[in-house]
Amino acid sequence: YGTEGIVTALDERSGLIEIAMNIITSHPITGVGPGAYHYVFHNYIPEGMDQWIFTVHNEFLLRAAETGIPGVVAFMAFLFIGFKVALRLLQSDSTFIKTCALGWFGALSALVWQMNWVPWNGWSYNAMLWIMLGLMDGAQRLIAPKSDNLILSSEAWKIPTETNS
Repeated sequence: YGTEGIVTALDERSGLIEIAMNIITSHPITGVGPGAYHYVFHNYIPEGMDQWIFTVHNEFLLRAAETGIPGVVAFMAFLFIGFKVALRLLQSDSTFIKTCALGWFGALSALVWQMNWVPWNGWSYNAMLWIMLGLMDGAQRLIAPKSDNLILSSEAWKIPTETNS
């Protein structure tokens, strides 16, 4: 492709981002509805845009366009909780749990990175995310089974230190 191909790819992504931003600007609170982006984005193409057109290749912008800014903030908070739980599991006395937590943290990091570059259509990406978060929740219940709702408790937001562990 050479330099020309790189510029074209960047220009195309910028165009897709511009379309998504037009939708978010028009529907900042509610978005256009879950799963509706593909059906409505043609209405938000800037006049004179002449490029390859498809669903935006960024999961965060897609979620914001479909569910509004509150929806994407909630999704990002959920991911943040996932990272916090992985960090909390790294403090476990169990080498097995620590090893799994390190893997889950790395996998979650890779999935979040991937969300910036491709649309999350289909089963594979979503299955990896939800199964991994479910395994992390199960692991934290194994190491602290007394709490009924660890992932949503105030303890899930704390990183254990010498003073509060």
